[in-house]
Amino acid sequence: MRPFVIVRYISMGLLLNAVFMLIATTVSTLNHFDDGFFPLLLSFLVTTAMGAFPLFFVPSYRDISLKESYVIVAFSWILCCAIGMLPYLLWGGEFSITKAWFESVSGYTTTGATSLTNIDSLPLSLRFWRASTQWIGGGGVVLFALVVLPSLGKVHANLSKIEMSSLSKLNVSKGVYGSLRSILVVYITLTVLQSILLYLAGLKMVDAIAYSLSTISTGGFAMSNSNVAGLNNSVAEIIIFIFMVISGLNFSLIFASFMRREVSVFKSGVAKFYLLSILIGALMLSLGLQIFTNTGWANAFKHGFFQVASLASSTGFYNADTSLWPPFAIMLLILFMMQAGCAGSTSGGIKVDRVVLFGNTITTQIKRLQHPNAVIPVRIGKTIIADEVVSSSLLFIVFYVIIIFLSTVVLGMFGLDMISSFSASAACMGNVGPGFGIVGTMGNYGSLPDFSMWWLTLLMLLGRLEIYGLLMIAFIHSWK
Repeated sequence: MRPFVIVRYISMGLLLNAVFMLIATTVSTLNHFDDGFFPLLLSFLVTTAMGAFPLFFVPSYRDISLKESYVIVAFSWILCCAIGMLPYLLWGGEFSITKAWFESVSGYTTTGATSLTNIDSLPLSLRFWRASTQWIGGGGVVLFALVVLPSLGKVHANLSKIEMSSLSKLNVSKGVYGSLRSILVVYITLTVLQSILLYLAGLKMVDAIAYSLSTISTGGFAMSNSNVAGLNNSVAEIIIFIFMVISGLNFSLIFASFMRREVSVFKSGVAKFYLLSILIGALMLSLGLQIFTNTGWANAFKHGFFQVASLASSTGFYNADTSLWPPFAIMLLILFMMQAGCAGSTSGGIKVDRVVLFGNTITTQIKRLQHPNAVIPVRIGKTIIADEVVSSSLLFIVFYVIIIFLSTVVLGMFGLDMISSFSASAACMGNVGPGFGIVGTMGNYGSLPDFSMWWLTLLMLLGRLEIYGLLMIAFIHSWK
């Protein structure tokens, strides 16, 4: 393994961070040089120096080994999270090292869980930086999960290769870099489009852009303590709801739909399941809220549809106090929290693709028991899924659930009640953000012991790198 090659490629990610630090610094200047100016400016200079140095002194390499690629992916995330702490630490306020690390990791992993008790006290430029870290992280997920790892062969564990293989067969895009271009086009286009619509709906331009950065990345960092509810703008809530749902879809399928390819969102079994599950779940939740809380049909549908879309896409925005909701509503939302969106999106969680595959595997197994001499493959739509993909996906689901339950025990050892421990573990592992109990929509993670906060950031990274991407580093010396 060549350390200089790894350093060179990681430095590119640092330079991307430097660009957004400069943009946030510009926001500060436009806001009459608010208190975030010098922390962001100094962070920009440090990050630029760290990112530019390897590009000048380390030659470019195209032949990157599989081992080096996993190291680049994992350490790019970790180092970006470390660099992302700088503006928070330099600003001070309620940021300790633990809270700054938690906020940074939560941003880059698009989790959206916050340790802050008073977001409104942050300068506008720092709040914009928080939103930017999510957009950087969301783009990084698309890049690494759908382009870097699949291009390395059969060793990656992401289920996204199911959708990618069907697209490539139908010439939706030409090769890996064609796929990357199409995905980034969708990512950027959706962000720009939502920003324009939110601005037209009455939001200030900076707020409109920040909420769009958080929505399309399925991050969930808001610009105020009261989150989306604080906007007091029904049109903006509807726009955010629509784009949350869209952002949970496979970006390649969205691109194919607009290019009028043979595959599209409307022909994908996975996408149909995702959209139908949101519709059914939202109707169930809305009906339950009206029955058990008598909140009024308008509020029941408004809160029910928004919260299901928020958790089903792993965005984590909220427009209501879910701690007041009945137990059935909490359990329903936890199910969506664990499932989340589609592979090929910026969403976290187990992924709809694996859930669909799990269901199809069960029905296929029943048919095999009924017809023991027949050869019945597992399919998603018309695509036959290889046995190795089926087994790795089912193993991922089991591993995912075990980690959440183990984490629940660990957090319980530090005094958290069961609903808070379990929901915090599921929310951070699924990169969702708010949980229930003391980490619910009206609370935050800042009251947890420091160890618990560091532990949950580990879960955020595990969830964002789909477990194996991070665990591979722990076993790097066993590679031959």
